[in-house]
Amino acid sequence: PAPNSEDYTRMLQKAYVAAKYADPAAVVVFGGMAQNGVRGWEGWERDFIQHVYDHGGGRYFDIMAIHPYTHPDEGLDHLVTLISEARAVLDTNDDSDVPIWLTEVGWPIPPVAWGRRVLTNEELAEWLVDGYYSQRVLDLADKVFWYNFRDSESKGEGYFGLVTGSWERKPQYYAYQQVACELNVSE
Repeated sequence: PAPNSEDYTRMLQKAYVAAKYADPAAVVVFGGMAQNGVRGWEGWERDFIQHVYDHGGGRYFDIMAIHPYTHPDEGLDHLVTLISEARAVLDTNDDSDVPIWLTEVGWPIPPVAWGRRVLTNEELAEWLVDGYYSQRVLDLADKVFWYNFRDSESKGEGYFGLVTGSWERKPQYYAYQQVACELNVSE
């Protein structure tokens, strides 16, 4: 009913062993942590990742996943700090070789704003490129996944899409397309 690092560690250990038994090449991703797994967020305990290490879960994942949702007004430094705090926990626990993936990033457009300044699609497209796909972020995170592809007007989180509910492409779509092409060219 609530996040619990001890329970999560037991599940992670069992899942890791089962996955590796079924396929030794399987990659086990630590469940995506709200914000960064360090600060705690809306019911998540502080230092959740460290607590998993403390309970013996350190060698039972191959990738650390976090969800550093930040409003563009918080700036790139805030986003980099969130990722860096997670990286510091991995490094402190001798896991400097474990990659970090941002498995959910984004921000909604109206009608959802969660009491924050309302963004336009154009501002969000710019943040997608300048924030989440900046070199400072990519130096810390191996992969970045945008949440969500298509708006779903059925819930509050339904306005993160790169396209509308009727499949109309938003400026975020074109920004994401640009980034994907640039990253593929450089690899």
